[in-house]
Amino acid sequence: MSHVRGHPRSGLARAQVHLRKLYHGHSPEALRFQMAALTVDLSIIALFILTPVLRGTDWFLVVDYTVAAVLALDMGARLFAAREKRRWLAQPIVFLDVAILLTLLFPEQLWSLSFLRVLRLWSLSQTGILWRPLRRNGHGHIEHTARAVVNLLTFLFLATGFVYTFFFSEGAGLTGYVDALYFTVTSSCFHILAN
Repeated sequence: MSHVRGHPRSGLARAQVHLRKLYHGHSPEALRFQMAALTVDLSIIALFILTPVLRGTDWFLVVDYTVAAVLALDMGARLFAAREKRRWLAQPIVFLDVAILLTLLFPEQLWSLSFLRVLRLWSLSQTGILWRPLRRNGHGHIEHTARAVVNLLTFLFLATGFVYTFFFSEGAGLTGYVDALYFTVTSSCFHILAN
């Protein structure tokens, strides 16, 4: 089977190119796809932040495994779309996503590491997917400030998750989480004021 230069020969190769264009392109279709992916990612991050509160519910595992499936599909799609698969797999952000995926797949065994899930917000920040809409809409000048806010929020929720996981009794629920958040914020403010 012959092919014209620049046109993939197989349906699989065409699918790979199309997926790459969806993840990295600037067409209206790609921008809609990227916004949908960003919305799903931000929803997942909200669930990650609420994980300590949701953990005791009957439907926690269903939500946890559903999020694991979505994250695994996204990672698989990104790997499939990558031009250099080994290079993509060697990125630290991919290692972070694999660690997050493991906490989703083994929530009971890796409960003490589940606070790391909120790092998905930081990884989104580093890939630039959060900032493309700002730049596209002429608000690129606030990107530096927005990155600082995302980094601060990531730190606060990461530290809150750590404090909640290791210093509050299991089953403390929303009250324990709010107490951990209060402790994290006041400790951070005290540290800032002391310096």
